[in-house]
Amino acid sequence: MSDKKLRIFVGFVSAFIVVVSIFFIRSSLTNKLINEDKINIEVIGDYNAIIYYIPANREVIISNLNAIPQKQNQSSLQKAYEIYNYFENQIPKEVFYVEVKKDDVDGIRNLISRWKINPYYLFKLIKKLLFLQSNINFIDKLTLLPIVIQTNLSDIIFTNYDEFFPLTNNMESTISVELVFSSSQRNIVNNIVEKLRKTGVDVIDKKIDKKEFKTEIVINSVDNYNKAKKVIEILNIKNKEIILKKEFIVGDLVVKIGKDYKEE
Repeated sequence: MSDKKLRIFVGFVSAFIVVVSIFFIRSSLTNKLINEDKINIEVIGDYNAIIYYIPANREVIISNLNAIPQKQNQSSLQKAYEIYNYFENQIPKEVFYVEVKKDDVDGIRNLISRWKINPYYLFKLIKKLLFLQSNINFIDKLTLLPIVIQTNLSDIIFTNYDEFFPLTNNMESTISVELVFSSSQRNIVNNIVEKLRKTGVDVIDKKIDKKEFKTEIVINSVDNYNKAKKVIEILNIKNKEIILKKEFIVGDLVVKIGKDYKEE
């Protein structure tokens, strides 16, 4: 490559980098992330909610609005403003929304749980997120993608989350669990069983696995997500993941107590 062509190429690349950087900096949500400002995105469609993301501690909070009056000839942007005003009691300069249906929520939730097990689902998750109906620009979507992908379902804080994760049975009904212990944790089997049964959890099976593994909770239906969260609270393992697997489970969920589990 001649010096002239090299200079043209370098100039083109430099100009491209500058233009892209300007777009990123000028994009509202991206700019908020850079400044570590709280981000909120309104959810409209089959669900009405507001999603908060706090960059400083990477906290995700989803507040669900159980009921909102349906108005005729109301645009998506108007709905988003109404939801924001309900939670924040003020009118912002701009709002950001995503329009989702129940199938979208179920699909995203499943893909977030499954992509770490099978990377193939990561591409499906990215495609699903990028093509949601929204007023969020493409640059901001690219910025938000890593946050969504790296968020564990068990790390999300829900308020009024009964409509996001509906139960087929009332929460007062018995939770049935299978316990699987790694070989290094055989000495705490009775303690865990007693702790669960004291809170009304039905331990229907327990076994020791010769393999070593990390502590996690496995469900085969999103309907049991709330029950898994309840068991997480009982065992005080809030930093552990809830894994969705399409496999047969005798009870509501499987609790795997691995070598990383520490009794309180």
